[in-house]
Amino acid sequence: MSANRAPLSMPGFLARTFALAIAFFALAWLALAPLSLATGTVAARLLEAISPVNDARLRVRGTELAFEVSPSSWAGRDAIVEVPSKAITYIGGIPLFLALLLASRPRGTAWKAAAGLAVLVALAALGIWCDVRLQLAGATGARGEALVPLAAAAREALALAYQFTVLLVPTLAPVLLWAAFDLDAIRELSSRQGFAGGQ
Repeated sequence: MSANRAPLSMPGFLARTFALAIAFFALAWLALAPLSLATGTVAARLLEAISPVNDARLRVRGTELAFEVSPSSWAGRDAIVEVPSKAITYIGGIPLFLALLLASRPRGTAWKAAAGLAVLVALAALGIWCDVRLQLAGATGARGEALVPLAAAAREALALAYQFTVLLVPTLAPVLLWAAFDLDAIRELSSRQGFAGGQ
């Protein structure tokens, strides 16, 4: 248990987490533009690093991202493909993580919050990259040719990764990060629940 916090009880912890989650989700909505810019920028660099594109430029339009991509197969041609995505689909884990962390208040809360945010932004960017890469794989030219070809096995793997980042990362990743950063809270809450259950 952290020396700077009172003993944790499950009802109190859940109540604090719920209240903080409401506040952080509201703040995340207000900060959607900078969060979208941060995750989109990382996703754009991923596209340039590990996708067959020469350039990936990011534009933030309200709650949407637009990637202007120049496929490598279009070398020497002054043309781009615009691919949309929404960061809000992937960043839902950030408010939940912060709510859990501040509800339990472990030692080193500040650096753990910063580290967790960095991990969740990177995971959100990975989800956006999967989304954009799948859309690029389905893009075709005027003659029906694939602009950014992707093998069938790679497409299946990418589709699974996309489902993982959409369905599991926003809900599971923040809980796992919090648990890793505050094992004492897990032990304390578990022991109190076990004691209560034995009464």
